[in-house]
Amino acid sequence: FLEIMSSLFEVVVLTASTEIYAGHVMNMLDPNNTLIHHRLFRQHCVPLCGTFVKDLRLLGRPMNSICLVDNSPVCLAVNPNNAILCSSYFGSQNDQELIDLMPILQQIRMVSSRTDDTIPRYLNERYGFAGFLNSQRNAYFELVELQRAAQAQMERDAQDV
Repeated sequence: FLEIMSSLFEVVVLTASTEIYAGHVMNMLDPNNTLIHHRLFRQHCVPLCGTFVKDLRLLGRPMNSICLVDNSPVCLAVNPNNAILCSSYFGSQNDQELIDLMPILQQIRMVSSRTDDTIPRYLNERYGFAGFLNSQRNAYFELVELQRAAQAQMERDAQDV
C-alpha cells in the first residue's frame, strides 16, 4: 500500500500519537525512510476540548490538493471536505481497509490532476462528511435548546408550588 501511494502522492503521516510511540511504528512500516515523506506527531496537532484535531491548513499545502485518511471523526472535523473516514486497525491479518481505499485514492489522484476539479469537491460529493457533521451539530444544539427549555419550565413549575 505505502509503496503504491508514495509513488502517487506526497505521503504525510500526521498522527495524534506521541513521537516515541508512532515513530517506532513508522520505522517498522518504512525502515528506509523512502515511503513516508513527512512524519508529524501529536505536537503538530491542535489541542481542542481534551483531544487533538488535525488542521490540514497548517501543512502549508493547497487545500484543494490534500486528502486525510483517518479513523477518528473528531480528527477530521476541522477539514471534513478533505477527509476520508476509515475503520480502525486492530491487528487482524485479514484487514483490507487500506487496500479497499486504493481505488478511491487513485480516483483522487486523477481528480487532483485536473485543473477544473478539486479533492474537497470530489470527497464532498462522494461522502458528504461536512454535511453529516453539520447535521450532527444542529441536532446537538437543538437538543441543548430543548434541555434548556425543559429546565426553565421545571424551575417555573417549582416556583408555582
